Amino acid sequence: MNHKNLEQIKKWSIHLAFCAVFLYYFRNYCSLRPAAFPSFYKEFFSGVIALAVIYLNYLLLFPKLYACGKFKAFWLLTSCSIIISGCLEMLLVYPEVKKMYLQTCDISKLPIYIILDTFNVTLRNGGWVLFSIAISEIQRLRKQEQNKENVMRKTYGFVDVQNSDYSYGFISTEKIYYCEQEQNMANIYALNKKKYFRYCSMKRMEEILGADDFVRISRNIIVAKKFIYKYSNGQLELRKIDNFSDTKTLWVGKKYENRLKEQLAPTIDGKAEQGFSTERKNPPKRKKEKVFIPKTKTILEEFNKNPKLMAVYLHIKKTPNCNVNDISAKCRLPKGSVKRYITFLMDKKLIQHTGSRRYGGYNVVKFPLDE
Repeated sequence: MNHKNLEQIKKWSIHLAFCAVFLYYFRNYCSLRPAAFPSFYKEFFSGVIALAVIYLNYLLLFPKLYACGKFKAFWLLTSCSIIISGCLEMLLVYPEVKKMYLQTCDISKLPIYIILDTFNVTLRNGGWVLFSIAISEIQRLRKQEQNKENVMRKTYGFVDVQNSDYSYGFISTEKIYYCEQEQNMANIYALNKKKYFRYCSMKRMEEILGADDFVRISRNIIVAKKFIYKYSNGQLELRKIDNFSDTKTLWVGKKYENRLKEQLAPTIDGKAEQGFSTERKNPPKRKKEKVFIPKTKTILEEFNKNPKLMAVYLHIKKTPNCNVNDISAKCRLPKGSVKRYITFLMDKKLIQHTGSRRYGGYNVVKFPLDE
């Protein structure tokens, strides 16, 4: 059974547990429910109707309408589903409610009581649906933020991190040595012998870095594959950063040994169990590279505050001689916003317009993230 199947089983187990708790609470402790249930099955089906409205909104209406920007249709159909569910519950228990009211109150007031109970049931269902909308919105925003980080990693090869003085910036994944978990943040050790960090779990860090260039060797450590020097007897050694540093020795968790051997098998030709060495006798000298972004602090602050500005800038770098229409279509931004961002970048002398006014395009003059 692979990782995706386990995630699906876990997800649906949580849903089933929620349904069981909801129906139990609905049957025993819910005060805003139709009164006088002499038959258990009617009370059970009344709870199923309320539960069906929640999952109708959670699985169908929210992802198909709200997430796509169709807000009017979403709220119209959601309101209709809440009203219809309240009316269905009252129709289900109307005979019992009618008998109870005939014995306790005046017959002339029966329609008023029926309308009042229908309103209470509809109001209760509306509260449950608003709860499901809030949960769905939190999940949507979290997924949207994760997608931005994944695009930064896959498209441009950068991960947003914080420096020791808590200033934000970007680090190239090619310059990451290894990552280590410390409480609620991930420490990132780079080739310039500096330490950066970001607040996330190791599972999320593993998703951002990807399995092509990085491998997780324990519960709290992720290493870059290209820096692995030797693996034997449960210990992993990383290559030297330079001639003045020593090799880094890390312990491999028992649960991660098989995964490590599978991912390293193509590199070591199946000799993982006996230990291997990928160190060169005369390693080439590397120029000192600045990993973090120390220059143009004001520009980086603008990038951190406005991801759309950075998206426009990186698109121009990736696609030279592009115009406003191309940027607006690819970045999904209004033309007015694109023109405003281009004006800002040209004022900072990061981009320039080449060619004629009609057939020319924008090109990057310098790229501060590489400096």
